[in-house]
Amino acid sequence: MMQRIFAQTLRFKDDNGADYPEWVIYQLAQFLTPVIRQIPKPDKPYLAIGVRSHFKGLFQKPDSEPEKIDMDVLYQVEENDFVVNITFAWEGALAIANSSDSGGLVSHRFPTYRINPKFALVNFFRYVYPTKQFKSMLELCSPGGAGRNRVLNKSQFLKIETKLPSIDEQSKIAQFLTELDDKINAVDAQIQS
Repeated sequence: MMQRIFAQTLRFKDDNGADYPEWVIYQLAQFLTPVIRQIPKPDKPYLAIGVRSHFKGLFQKPDSEPEKIDMDVLYQVEENDFVVNITFAWEGALAIANSSDSGGLVSHRFPTYRINPKFALVNFFRYVYPTKQFKSMLELCSPGGAGRNRVLNKSQFLKIETKLPSIDEQSKIAQFLTELDDKINAVDAQIQS
């Protein structure tokens, strides 16, 4: 969680020791592109993908049975897709797919987006969206009552604004935070053993 906060305030110098330019405000639509990989519903068990709430990532349901779903088509997820659960986006049900998620299938309630690398690096964006501020904006874009009645308005979602540094600075911040995560995970593993 701390790393998510750092991602929005951490600054680096360029290779010559100069300050990078100020961060720029973008709407999500400027760097998230919807991607639709529609396929017919499989006729044998398949890998289903879901999104946990509270920014806890994707989960897999291997050997999902096609006869248990009513849809005729599903949508394929690939590594680095930004996957959104429109029913629970207001609870932080968004995640970036890993390589092990590639080829998994979702329903129409899980739109997927590609992150344009000219504006945002996947490894940096992983630290940008899972914040309280972003979650508040998701709540505003999800009108309705409680629970399943609160469905994300996708056009409003794409109007959410976020600040991004230059690609070079994103790379340095992402590398720093990834190394920090690795150290934290190593300490956690030592504590657990």
